[in-house]
Amino acid sequence: MNHGPCEIHYRIPGRAGGARPGAHPGRHAGAGEVFAGVVDFFHRPDARRLELRRSVLDPFRRLRVRVFEQPGAADVVLAADLSASMGADANKPRQVAWLIRALAAGARRLGDRFGFIGFDRRIRRDWTMPPTVATGWAPEWAARLGTTVWEGVGAEGGLALAEWLPARPALVVLVSDFHWPEALLRRVLSRLGRHWVMPVVLWSGGETEDWPDWGIRRVSDAESGRERLVWLRAGWRRRLRRRYEARRRSLQSVLMAAGAKPLWLGDDIDPLVVSRHFQEWAV
Repeated sequence: MNHGPCEIHYRIPGRAGGARPGAHPGRHAGAGEVFAGVVDFFHRPDARRLELRRSVLDPFRRLRVRVFEQPGAADVVLAADLSASMGADANKPRQVAWLIRALAAGARRLGDRFGFIGFDRRIRRDWTMPPTVATGWAPEWAARLGTTVWEGVGAEGGLALAEWLPARPALVVLVSDFHWPEALLRRVLSRLGRHWVMPVVLWSGGETEDWPDWGIRRVSDAESGRERLVWLRAGWRRRLRRRYEARRRSLQSVLMAAGAKPLWLGDDIDPLVVSRHFQEWAV
């Protein structure tokens, strides 16, 4: 698993709504360099920014001043599915841990606030961190993921994510294998509608490749833990691949219809590819 540099370079696809200065286009006037227009002097009394030409030409002889856009800071929240199906593959917790460290580093560089919400069938209160400028907790949490037992059944906790997110629009990086019922996924995306949602889909090669073409194999349901013996007939792996490809197309369609262009991650992470996706997604 090639992780490389541990930082994600991202942008947001809108204007940051917070009053705190930052690196993103903002909604407030301030000490920025992007010209936002001209207003009456009494609305923004700043003699240093008098617009003399507009003032002279104003028929009502009002003084006019230039206003500029104040770059703002954003909130970034990593919302991670911590259900048993995610923990059944040791690679997926490592990928979530990398995303915690990489997003925290990116947020720290841009002056954004970074938070984390873990969920399975409910919101995991022991895995929630409100967005904060201080990101010293992130490496510790990333390390703790590797020693945590992921045993929750289902991902219905995703329905409550909106209640734990900031009131103003935030960048929500939603991480899961998304082996959810389609109706649940649609409801979760609908409730996150006021935020900028970036789905990250974690699918490992072992889900389709680590199967023989025939023979007897013991399989277990990752969510319930129930095991059973199955007889694998000739062509089983080929049919499994076809089902996964159909599922991929269906999942892509649902996410894109909600305006949430997904990032697909396999067994390896290329930091440059991840950052490029985040940059292009925001355009």
